[in-house]
Amino acid sequence: MFYICIFWTSSCIFGAVYVFPFEKVYLVKERKADMYRLSVYYVSSTLCDMVAHVFYPTFFMLILYFMAGFKSTVACFFLTLFAVLLIAITSQVSHVETFYVNGSSFV
Repeated sequence: MFYICIFWTSSCIFGAVYVFPFEKVYLVKERKADMYRLSVYYVSSTLCDMVAHVFYPTFFMLILYFMAGFKSTVACFFLTLFAVLLIAITSQVSHVETFYVNGSSFV
């Protein structure tokens, strides 16, 4: 279970780290044109990424949970899935937030 949590934490964090430098060019350009506020961009970016960060861990746990031989009860499965989803979403949102909040000073 430890390695599953570490995998989804690092996966979400590195996804945010690699995407931000490519989006920064467009963000600066659109901010200069005063198209929208930074908070709107942050919320929309987070919500769009949230679909993948919920779907992939769910699909992963559907396969791995029973293959690894964890307890075969519905309650244990959903508690494990909830914990993994909570870790994945929290790591994605908190890491992306530090980029956009710190990045807003030079945008």
